[in-house]
Amino acid sequence: MRKNSKIQQNRRSTFTDYIFLYISFVIFSCTSVLGKLASQYSLLSTEFMIFYALELIVLFVYALLWQKVLKRFELSVAYANRPVVTLFGMLWGVLLFNETLTWNMALGALIIVFGIWMVVTSNDE
Repeated sequence: MRKNSKIQQNRRSTFTDYIFLYISFVIFSCTSVLGKLASQYSLLSTEFMIFYALELIVLFVYALLWQKVLKRFELSVAYANRPVVTLFGMLWGVLLFNETLTWNMALGALIIVFGIWMVVTSNDE
């Protein structure tokens, strides 16, 4: 009974680690949103500087989170999951900037998800 409890606890820990990993990636993906917002204003304008400063702050927070991620995952697993940021970027583009999602983009997203799945499942063996 105790052995099953430890296995379940390890699974929960792994699940929460992955949640932490993906929350970190969502935060990192916000840099692309802030960069796009900054690009809508003239260079060195007040609005540009605010969005650029926010982008740098988010990058700093992400750098701290990435260090925590590396304590929870092997580098190969953490880095193999990083392309999910591209998926979040596509999501933000559609939701916030009314960009269109093309078939090529959808196919690329599927390839990314498949690649991440391959790395994660091969690491579990």
